[in-house]
Amino acid sequence: MKGDVHNIGKNIVSLILQCNHFRIIDLGVMVRPEKIVRAATENNADMVGLSGLITPSLEEMAVVCEQFEAAGSAVPLLIGGATTSEAHTATKLAPLYPGKTVYSPDASHAAAAALEIVSANAKSYLKRTAERYSRIAGTQKKAQTGIRDLEYARSRRSVKKQAAPLPEQYGIRVLKDIHPAKLIPAVNRRILARAWQLKPGSEEARRIEKDTMALLDDPGTAAVFNNALRAVAGLFPANARHEDVYIYRPDRKERLATLHFMRRQLPGKHGSMLSLADFVMQSNNAPSDTVGLFVATAGAGIPELAEKFRKEGDDYRALLSEILAESPGGSAERIPASMGYRRMVEARQYTLHPSCGRLSLRGGSFGKRNDIYGSECRKTYRGFVKRKFCDGSPGVGVRILFCRKGCA
Repeated sequence: MKGDVHNIGKNIVSLILQCNHFRIIDLGVMVRPEKIVRAATENNADMVGLSGLITPSLEEMAVVCEQFEAAGSAVPLLIGGATTSEAHTATKLAPLYPGKTVYSPDASHAAAAALEIVSANAKSYLKRTAERYSRIAGTQKKAQTGIRDLEYARSRRSVKKQAAPLPEQYGIRVLKDIHPAKLIPAVNRRILARAWQLKPGSEEARRIEKDTMALLDDPGTAAVFNNALRAVAGLFPANARHEDVYIYRPDRKERLATLHFMRRQLPGKHGSMLSLADFVMQSNNAPSDTVGLFVATAGAGIPELAEKFRKEGDDYRALLSEILAESPGGSAERIPASMGYRRMVEARQYTLHPSCGRLSLRGGSFGKRNDIYGSECRKTYRGFVKRKFCDGSPGVGVRILFCRKGCA
């Protein structure tokens, strides 16, 4: 589907479903809705799985639901992926394709749901699911009544009282020779375990971790990862105005870009209503603070490596290599020191939905070739924005660093 740009999660689901004796027809990524409907009909599918990685995927899922309904189809849809949720499925998708949409949070649940759908109790299972979604939709509608107006929300913002210390220099730095061995300590073990739907710290999770790290013991595999790791970082003068953050060239004379954030309009902890812009000093015109941006990838050559493993019949190592490539962000640990920050406390915020609904800096701060693609993703402050590096390779993370010092 549109916006679904990699196969990692789907490959895990596919593997588990095959272990449960399902035959999988893989249509790939970025598939048009009409092709999905046609393939389901031509293959007499028992169900269709839809995966959503970024916000456009959610919009495309709605189109797919509408087309299945218009075609008079009775094929159930399994909904899953990073941006999806049961609440979204219940409120946005189920009404478009009533009684035939099922949300699946992970691969193990997908297998259980698939077995229910092909069982003798399929009708009652789908009916119970539809009734639960109807209740969820009603609850979600009631929750919206507590939203406050924007001006009131702004009055409950966090006020930053002191700007970040000035770096030794502003500008862009290309980080080269990032060896995989240096990033292994920075790999998030919890995320690695959850990618396999395992409990972090469990015996199975430790085995997966050991096998993943063992990939780099092979010289050929290590060479691919060594070539794949790339990062570009920049520190820029900045100031904020309400929910917008303005980024300037190092000489402070020209504005490079504007980051449009959102503000929470439901009271949070202690009644606060925050925006990511609150982490930058507010001023009307001149830049009065510093913002750091970086783009990191570990994607170049990884699809080819994974395909090589699959041709050798080793799906396990293929998945290990793809999931390891999803954690390039450890290179960020080198950014503050390499850019002139020796001692600082930072708030490393992710430009993700709902904190930043849509953000696109194409040809802005990092130049035309190194486009920074913005966030159209799931939960605030979680995960990387997965897009493409300037050479077209997958697995890019875009994060924004704000100095937290002085922020109330």
